[in-house]
Order: sequence, then C-alpha cells, then structure tokens
Amino acid sequence: MGQIQDLTWEAAKVLSKKLGIPLVAPNDLHYIKKEDAYFACTDFITSDGTDKYDVDFWMKKGADGKLDVYMTKIHKKNDMPRFVYKDDEIADVE
Repeated sequence: MGQIQDLTWEAAKVLSKKLGIPLVAPNDLHYIKKEDAYFACTDFITSDGTDKYDVDFWMKKGADGKLDVYMTKIHKKNDMPRFVYKDDEIADVE
C-alpha cells in the first residue's frame, strides 16, 4: 500500500500545482479486481474554500513493475457525484 499512497501523493501534488487548487488529503484506496488496478480518492479545496473536489486516480503496474497513473477523473464536486461505481465500473448517476 505504501507505493499506492506515494504515487497518489505525487499525482495529487502535480494536479494541485497545475490547477492551482490546494490538496487536502488522500481519502480511500481501493483495488479493482476486474482491471487488476487501484484507485485512490483525493480531496482538493479551492483556496477561497468555496469548492471541494474529490478526484480519483487510477493506477496499474507498468512493465517495470511500478504503479503508473493511467486515468484521473473528478468524482465529486461539493459532494455531488458526477458518476458512481457499480461492480468496479463507472456508471451514470441516476
């Protein structure tokens, strides 16, 4: 789990700097059996405190055996989901 946390922090710091939105903290780490991958939820809050983003980073092992981030999505904005997970798949919010 240490490699997942380290990679999540690194990816989150890059995104935070790129968007100018402060990183709050990584939340949950999950394993997706279907894709042999992991994803980590990470919270960001705008510097004025008006918006909160829950960003998910998906990671898989590369040919070198190290985890690489292969997808990043905004899961929630201000606690309103943009999508949900059903059976390890991204699904529309109903």
